[in-house]
Amino acid sequence: MQEKWEIKHYTQLFENERITENSLFLKLQLTKLLESLELGDKDIILAVSWGADSMIVASQILYFYHKNGLDLNKIHIAHCNHKIRPESEDEAKFMSDFFSGLDFHLYERKNLKNNDENSLRNRRYSQFSSLQKSTKASYIFLGHHLNDRVESTFLNLMRGAWINGFLNMREVEKHHLLPDECKVCRPLLETSKSEILNTCNEAWIPFFEDKTNQDVSVSRRNRVRNQVLNPVSMYWTGNWEENKFLESCAWIYKQLENIENSNSSKDLKTIPSFPLWNAEFSYLWWKNILKCNENDVFDIFHTLKIQTSANVVNEWMNWLNNWENGYKYIWWVYFFIHEKQLFIIKAEKDFWKRKNNADENIWLRIESMDNIRFFGSDLEIPRDELVWWKIRLPQDWDIFAWKKWSRWALNQKIPMWWRDWIPLAIKNGKVIHMWKNIWK
Repeated sequence: MQEKWEIKHYTQLFENERITENSLFLKLQLTKLLESLELGDKDIILAVSWGADSMIVASQILYFYHKNGLDLNKIHIAHCNHKIRPESEDEAKFMSDFFSGLDFHLYERKNLKNNDENSLRNRRYSQFSSLQKSTKASYIFLGHHLNDRVESTFLNLMRGAWINGFLNMREVEKHHLLPDECKVCRPLLETSKSEILNTCNEAWIPFFEDKTNQDVSVSRRNRVRNQVLNPVSMYWTGNWEENKFLESCAWIYKQLENIENSNSSKDLKTIPSFPLWNAEFSYLWWKNILKCNENDVFDIFHTLKIQTSANVVNEWMNWLNNWENGYKYIWWVYFFIHEKQLFIIKAEKDFWKRKNNADENIWLRIESMDNIRFFGSDLEIPRDELVWWKIRLPQDWDIFAWKKWSRWALNQKIPMWWRDWIPLAIKNGKVIHMWKNIWK
């Protein structure tokens, strides 16, 4: 029988025929995912904890890159040593030796306060975010598997989650703790922990077992895993080899994802946005908010993939029923009520506010009666008087129709998020025309 640590260095993976022989999900799942991403010259990050799940992902991605002639220098490996367990130092040393020759980043914890699961997760993602900014990586690969997903489902259900909380993870998606240009990839979401352990053992891929995962005093997740899910999973079969409970969960996830992917956004109409907002999306909700019910609210959150709780939905519903002009900010998405209509915009915090006066230099000269392109909008020139004057954005001192611009825009019922972004025609420092319909 071969010893567990047969593979001592990542380069030995390239000659290990057992990886493809014993890893069905490499053929059926991971390879398909990597090919669909069209990595090419894109940089990626492998988040490695030295557990079996992250090690199988790292090993098989390295194997994929080698077999397909891709540049290994585009792979950046990140490991966070929280220094909670005595053996973590040995693990970090073994890992740096195993990945020597690759771009390996070891982040060691210095502040020993706040050992709770949420604080440690935030710290990891902060390090991942810093690495992404320096490498411009397009994807970060995580080792989350089917068991993790089921655990998260139970935790979210206890918090009052709806469908998005039930699903909780997708194979490829954005993450709120990472920059928008980087997506997380979870190639093992359909694979159980037992399959991963079997593959690592059969293919001689090294990993360490985290004994704290069995300690129910460490976290709520550990209590759910060891006191709820493990006993339930083994109740009918008595083993993990034929785990019908996990198979059922995987089937439910797949069906919900199919529904989610086919979900029609017919009630959402795309509306214009200003380029400087860097908005991910901007919609007008077609439905009458005066007749809105909880199912309608749920449909909005589900369509936009917003994870929330029943309490938040109830709070949001109460706000919507007041139908007064204003906004709600939930999960990095702004919901505006304007003139009894609901507008939905996902953009940076306070995106409608001008942060400095740099944009006062953004202007164009009107040289003819032809339409002029200004920040993605075609502006019609309505009269000869405007030719040879300039178009720019509003400033605090602007006066129009004998009123200060902000007051005039309010009276004209221009939405608050558009008031500083309406193109103005300026002649000798005075506003002589404005294109208020640009936002409609």
